[in-house]
Amino acid sequence: MTNTIVLLDGALVAENEADRPMVCRLKGIRINVAALPRETLYMLQNGVTAELRTREGHALQVMSEQCINIE
Repeated sequence: MTNTIVLLDGALVAENEADRPMVCRLKGIRINVAALPRETLYMLQNGVTAELRTREGHALQVMSEQCINIE
């Protein structure tokens, strides 16, 4: 079984116009996660965990603000 990551639309973007052709070519590439070094996997895990915590905190803030506005 091969573990792969496929990037969704919007997950990989070019910050400047010159990089757009390369980004378009990269969007069709799959990453074999099992082939990555352990250190890289830990870095990815830490980055994903931090992003999820940020999103969770933002979602909780929005929900809290909505509750205040309803009252």
